[in-house]
Amino acid sequence: MKLTVPYLGHIDIFLNAMARKIGPEFVFPPKTSSRTLLLGTKYSPESACLPFKFILGNFIEALEKGADTIAMITDHGPCRVGMYDVVMQQILKDLGFQFDWIAMDDTRILGDYLLRFNRERKKRGVSLWESLQAIRFSWKKVKLSESVERMAQKARPLEVKRGETTRVLTDSLRWIDEASNFRELSQAHQQCLEKFNRIEKDDTQNPPKVLITGEGYMVINPHANQDIERRLGEMGVEVTRTVWFTTQITHALHLDLFNPKSKRKAIKASEPYLKHNLGGECNASIGYPILFKKEGYEGVIQLLPFGCMLEAVAKNILVKVSREYDLPILTFSLSENLSETMIDTRLGAFVDLLQQRRGRKRNR
Repeated sequence: MKLTVPYLGHIDIFLNAMARKIGPEFVFPPKTSSRTLLLGTKYSPESACLPFKFILGNFIEALEKGADTIAMITDHGPCRVGMYDVVMQQILKDLGFQFDWIAMDDTRILGDYLLRFNRERKKRGVSLWESLQAIRFSWKKVKLSESVERMAQKARPLEVKRGETTRVLTDSLRWIDEASNFRELSQAHQQCLEKFNRIEKDDTQNPPKVLITGEGYMVINPHANQDIERRLGEMGVEVTRTVWFTTQITHALHLDLFNPKSKRKAIKASEPYLKHNLGGECNASIGYPILFKKEGYEGVIQLLPFGCMLEAVAKNILVKVSREYDLPILTFSLSENLSETMIDTRLGAFVDLLQQRRGRKRNR
């Protein structure tokens, strides 16, 4: 089995570690590029959203590299990701590709894959204990990857040399990915801390805090949102986001019950505005700004693919949340036609607004 998956945060680091320890072989698409989007747009239905186009392009490139099995997350309810399964399979078959398809949803996030994984494990003579250790090691890797991302989010608005944080983050993720055992991973962690501590910072700055929320694929993947976290950081803003690979998994497996800012808590916080859970990130997109406002966040950016029905619902409700919680919220409806200049212009105006609000509060 040569398995491929769509890019979702640091899933590549997680699965690379698994493959090196116990298999199966993973075939990752090339890093998402303009060719990826071109392929996805060419073969997608006209009304398909941007994540559909990116993921389809990823799968085409992975199949070209020799993948023979695709694992795709799906969903229930009105979110169109529940229909990706059938539509993508048909498009890829019409293009002449031969492959097996594994569909995973929140109710059985690892179901079919774990059955196949167990067969592969037995074929390779890997013990159950070795498998559990490999999963633990892979999980620790991806947790550390997200930890250095959070360090970058805090360091970037304070950096003196523009771009230094991004270079350190790139090096750190490479060291984590290359670690082959717990000792090397611990050394990589120490190396990351040292590199981040060496970044020259202007600690006199007090950057505004902005939350990025919205449709999951757009929030977690820089290639999909035109690297909006980096852009904001370089404008002097401390950013965090609501979607991480590990939090999506812990939510699906009901392991986030005691996390005060979990997706579960965000859905609960949205109940005064939306009684039913519509699926996707819709309810969480409404609830997260409420939770993070209490943590001192001064603004919110909602990201949605153009034509996304559920996030359009959230967008309209967020107008009321913004007014009632005195919280500026900027929405980006992203498509392949949105220019970098437009993004920079709107982000710049939003940051100026946050600074003006601070000034008015100081003058009261």
